[in-house]
Amino acid sequence: MGYGDGSIYTEGPQGYFIGRPSNVLGVWYEEPASQTIVDLYAAGARPAMLVGHSKGNVDIANALFKMYNEGNQSWYEGVTFKTFGCGVNVPDGVGSFQQYIGTLDTLGYTNTVSWRNMTYVYGRYHTTNPFYAFTYMPIQNYL
Repeated sequence: MGYGDGSIYTEGPQGYFIGRPSNVLGVWYEEPASQTIVDLYAAGARPAMLVGHSKGNVDIANALFKMYNEGNQSWYEGVTFKTFGCGVNVPDGVGSFQQYIGTLDTLGYTNTVSWRNMTYVYGRYHTTNPFYAFTYMPIQNYL
C-alpha cells in the first residue's frame, strides 16, 4: 500500500503481471488492499472521493470491479475517483473519473492500461515526494 522503494520488488511484479491484465478484463483478483476497500464499503463506508497513485490505482479499481461483479454497484455509485501515475479502467457507476500522469513518468506510462480521461502534467515524474520540488507530482493541486 505504498512503502516507496521498499515495496517495488513485492508489489511491482504483482501489479504488473496480475493487476494489469485483470484490470483490462474487468475481473477481480485476490489482493489484500483491494479487499480492505471492499470490507470498508460492506461495513457502510461511503467515501465521496477515492484517490490512488500507481499500484494503488489498480488496487482501488480492483475493489470497484469486485463490488460491481458481485452486484454491489450501489455501494460506490457516483463516487469521484482520481488516479495519479497509472491509468486504469473502472466499472460502470463511478461518478467523476479523472486521471493524471506526468509527461516524464515512464513507469506510469508502462503500467497504464487506460488513457480515458487522462490529463498530462508537464515536466512531472512518477514520484509524489515534494523533496523533488520541480519534478514531483503535486497531487494536492488536482484534488
